[in-house]
Amino acid sequence: MSPGPLDPTILSLLAEIDDEAELSSLLGVDLSPAGPSASHAPSTYPPLDEWLRRSEEVHRFLRAAKRAEREGRGR
Repeated sequence: MSPGPLDPTILSLLAEIDDEAELSSLLGVDLSPAGPSASHAPSTYPPLDEWLRRSEEVHRFLRAAKRAEREGRGR
């Protein structure tokens, strides 16, 4: 299935991109917008040791809750 004709707005934007690329090469300057600095982005995952510590805290809590529940039923 081949794509249909492109919208005139899209064609205009593509022409602008080509013009910017040509101007960039003529000037010898990169005109493309800079990406965000990695220092501004928060880390996606917490450090592994923090994750392991929290995981162990959760397991301890669940074991204590189950123990208390068993002891409560045993009375």
